[in-house]
Amino acid sequence: MAFGRKQGGQAAGASGAERQAQGQKALSIVAAAACAVAVGGVGFGINAANQASAIQSKVSGGMQKVVVTTQEVKAGQTIDQSSISYADVPAAFRPDGAVSDAADLVGQAAVTDIPRNTVVTGGLATGPENAASLSRKLEPGTVGITVSVDSESAVAGLIGQGDTVTLYEAGEKDADGKQAWSPLLRGVKVVALDDKLGSETTAYATVTLQVTEEQAVRIMSAGGAGSGGGLKITLDNRQG
Repeated sequence: MAFGRKQGGQAAGASGAERQAQGQKALSIVAAAACAVAVGGVGFGINAANQASAIQSKVSGGMQKVVVTTQEVKAGQTIDQSSISYADVPAAFRPDGAVSDAADLVGQAAVTDIPRNTVVTGGLATGPENAASLSRKLEPGTVGITVSVDSESAVAGLIGQGDTVTLYEAGEKDADGKQAWSPLLRGVKVVALDDKLGSETTAYATVTLQVTEEQAVRIMSAGGAGSGGGLKITLDNRQG
């Protein structure tokens, strides 16, 4: 009986040791898990800090002035001074094509609905597209005059809105029947090709020019351009 009680005591002792070992193992697992969470938290903190640093670097790269809408502008609505204003944005976050001069937008029409507080880019607005708005494009004291052209008389379709050109008028033919030409007007601004005032095109049959009334009379007296006409046009060098 005594032997049996000793055996039982040893068995009970072994059971307690096992429980202690299991407890220590459980504590180790919890500690490891806590350590992993801590390390993960540190990693997250480092990542967040890196992202914040990257954003700060972009912001500190300098501010640039852009034009933003002060109210919603509906598609087709003409943009006026009351619907736009200026704002400063970090250079790194400035949208491509962002407009920086409000004067470039006033009088143009919205291509699509533009929400309030939107940075306006060139693609969101366009100039008037019909001849009825020609008066908006003309400078004070000038008039618009349209002449017919062809590929020979108008630089093979390479003239664009805003270009300046020189007009030549036909003179007397020489004894051999060759046509003489002389400059009529220099530095004349092109304001439209056909009926387009705000988009580029390489296919056009007329060119509208911005001139004074006196210059308009001289052009009309010289005759029309095009094949057999009394005018030819050359494109001026913008750097000249």
